[in-house]
Formats: sequence, C-alpha cells, structure tokens
Amino acid sequence: MKRNMNREEYLSELKRCIQALPLEEQEEALEYYKDYFDDADNDSKVINELGDPEKLAEEIKEKFACVPAEMAKEESSESDGANNGAKAGNNGSAGNTGSRGYISRDAMKFTFGANEVTNIDFSLGAAEIVMISGDMYAIETRGISPQSFRCELSKKGTLIVDNRRHIPFRGFFGHDENASWKPRILITVPENAKLDIVKISLAAGSFTTRTVAIHCNTGFFDVNAGRLIIDRVYGGHINAHCGMGELEICGCATGVSDIDCGMGKITLKLSGNPNDYSYSTKVGLGDIRFNGDKKSGIGTTVCTERKENHFSINCGMGSVVVDLR
Repeated sequence: MKRNMNREEYLSELKRCIQALPLEEQEEALEYYKDYFDDADNDSKVINELGDPEKLAEEIKEKFACVPAEMAKEESSESDGANNGAKAGNNGSAGNTGSRGYISRDAMKFTFGANEVTNIDFSLGAAEIVMISGDMYAIETRGISPQSFRCELSKKGTLIVDNRRHIPFRGFFGHDENASWKPRILITVPENAKLDIVKISLAAGSFTTRTVAIHCNTGFFDVNAGRLIIDRVYGGHINAHCGMGELEICGCATGVSDIDCGMGKITLKLSGNPNDYSYSTKVGLGDIRFNGDKKSGIGTTVCTERKENHFSINCGMGSVVVDLR
C-alpha cells in the first residue's frame, strides 16, 4: 500500500477494484469485510493482515469465478495470417495459429494490444456482460462452451467476439444445464479508445459499461430482448435498433443517426446544442420524445429544415427518448 489507510478508505479502494463483478457479488464481498473490521475492532491490525486492497480484490474476483486467472500474453507468430487473435476450437484449445488466449473447461481469456484494434464487432447471446477500462483489450469468459465461442482479430484490425450459439456447460458449479446461473463475459478496452466502427449486437441478457469512454466514427447498437447500456460513447453516426429489450446510450452523436424501435425502449442522453440538430419521425402505436417535443399515435413528421446533424426515428409500439443538453 502506498500510504496508511483508514477503514473507510480501504473499503472504498476495495470497492473500486472489484467493480467488474456483478453488483450483488460486490455487495456480498464488501459486507463480509465490513463485518471483518467490526469483529476485530482494530482497523490497523485488519488492514495489515489483509494487505494491499488491489491484491485482495484479485483474490475476491477469482473466488467469485467472474474473472479467470491472469494469463501472460503470448506473442503471435509471423504465420498468424488473418487470424491474429484466438479462436476456440472444438477440441477445447485456443487454436493453432499463434493464439494469445487461455482456455480451460469453464474459463477463457484472450488479450490484444491497445494499438492492434481499430474496430469492434460483438455478437452476443444470453449472458451477463460487463465492459470496463484497462491497459489493453481483453475478453474473459466464465461458463461458456469453447465450442460456441469465437474470439479473433481480423487482418483489418476488427476484434470479433461471437457467442450467439451459446451452449452451457453441464454440471457447471455443480448444477445441470437447466440451472439458473448465468454465463459471464468481461470485456476490457483501453480508456478513451479511438475506433472507426463499434458494433454491438445483444440477443438477450445484459450488457453494461463501467468507467469506459469510447470514441468512434460510427456506432451500431442492436438489442433483441436484452438490456444494453452504453455510457460515454463519443462518435459520429449512430445506428440504434431495439426489438423488445432496452437500449440506453450516453455520450454524443453527429451526422445522420438512424433510430429504430419495435416494442422496446430506446433512450439517448446526448451532449449537444439542440439548435444544431433536426429530426424526422414515423410513429405507430408508440411514442417519441425529442427534447420535450412529443409525438405519439400513428403518423409521420418531416422536418422543415434538415440539418447536418439529423435523427431519423422510427417507432412501432415502443418508446424513444432523445435528450440533448
């Protein structure tokens, strides 16, 4: 530890270091160590015993089996070809083309350098997915079959992750394949990553970002029946589609953005001067709110002056809210 901490500072630092865990597991861990302090009634002694909060956090994450053990990055060979990343094969290994990943029966991890990735293309099935910031790109999974998981880096620098054909492990954590546990994916991206195209498609489950800022020229976000929350996306064109789920995007958008909502809900909380934007709408039985203006019921609205920054919004039976401030 860099300096002496009191109980509150120690627990606050510990909480920051385990933010990749689901909220219920964070709360369980913090409650345990709060009780530990209370029972000992000697804060200095407990802090010395527990040691550095960052190291303790790593032990907690491993215990909860959300983040697999850290694996050293393997350098790829010159024969990587188009597959510079790692792709899980049917034999449960990380492929044979210079992979930089780790695969075991219930955990996988793949890492890529911060300057290697220019686009991301995620097609995700039913899972609990969290995106956090770090020093490089990393994809870590728990409870997902290697036979149904694809992770690779294309020649053009597109990081591809696909688990749409999710096949659960029988007997994972002592349960059968019908148990209520959720497969998990932890995605790490460099802070303030600058990308050309960001594409995230979510079939079901949940996808949330924590302390992550991404800059992109074009963003494609598609939700079927899940819940996708993207915080601090700074980009140009945004294409957002939502079937029956929920999609929330915070950040900024410029240029022409296409918003399409079926029976779900889309919320855009964006920074920008409302006077610099125009919008057109097509509404079925749902409703659209654009900076206080409400459009509901069957009808079409065409803007009188289309501006360089424009939202084209189509809403069936759901709800679309665009808040510019």
